[in-house]
Amino acid sequence: MARSGLADAARVARWADGALGPGRDGPGSDGNGTLSDATAGRAAEDLGLTAAQVRAAWDTARLAGLIEVHGDSARPGWRLRAWNRDDSAVLRGWVALFDAWSLASPEPTDREPAAVAEVVSA
Repeated sequence: MARSGLADAARVARWADGALGPGRDGPGSDGNGTLSDATAGRAAEDLGLTAAQVRAAWDTARLAGLIEVHGDSARPGWRLRAWNRDDSAVLRGWVALFDAWSLASPEPTDREPAAVAEVVSA
């Protein structure tokens, strides 16, 4: 189940490795880690997804550490390289997603700070 939840992200990351890796022609991202419109369209066509699905999977792949973006090129992150042989890499991808979410989402003001710790420890 952990793999299936990140399946589209892994597909987009593998596509990006082949299409956007170092030395490939043409920019794939805008230099800030997001896909250009043309690249999202090309990925959507190649993968049988919509451009919106590609963009969502791209963001997930980046947050989960499946893909690393460096300027206009992308290369597989260590989790993608270990994807088929290491279940802990998949689980760590989920941990990375939750970490990113917790940093981006403020804690509820009506909850005690210890409540989160109690839930996590349970």
